[in-house]
Amino acid sequence: MPTASQVYYGSIGRGDWQGTFVFEVRSWRRLWTARVGIGNLALVVTLLLVQRVLGAARIQSQIRDESALVFTNVYRLRKLGITLCEFRDLYRLRDDGTRVDVRTDLRYGPIPGILRSRVEYEATISNGGFVSRYDGLALLGSVWIGRYWVHPDQDRVSGVLTCTWAEAFEYMFRS
Repeated sequence: MPTASQVYYGSIGRGDWQGTFVFEVRSWRRLWTARVGIGNLALVVTLLLVQRVLGAARIQSQIRDESALVFTNVYRLRKLGITLCEFRDLYRLRDDGTRVDVRTDLRYGPIPGILRSRVEYEATISNGGFVSRYDGLALLGSVWIGRYWVHPDQDRVSGVLTCTWAEAFEYMFRS
């Protein structure tokens, strides 16, 4: 019988996904006191301006299996054909069936090699593979928590990323 993490990444997640991404600053005061740095502040303002003028960014995601316990994901946020952000994730499923080690190579902006970083964090998969939580995701100068829910039809996923000063909402469907 497959474990919760094998169900989440393999049975449900594997394949091509698309959707929308909405980013909101919940507290400008907390953003200022978080000391995210001028570069991250510029990225936040740019993302908000693009979203306000052009609408929500589009999600493109491709999850593939490398083995029974290793999966990859190429996740892009795009608007008008321009890449705003790209994640290249490597998921290593642990033997306990619920915890996952995640490594993400992250790139901001349309030009490769300029604004990039590598982040390592952990995910926990629960509810038989229908719920996930990502802890310790370092983005935009802050630590975020990501929570995702698979809809009963297994063709839609909703997610919320939060930090002390912002939230992001993801709505994805199988393409």
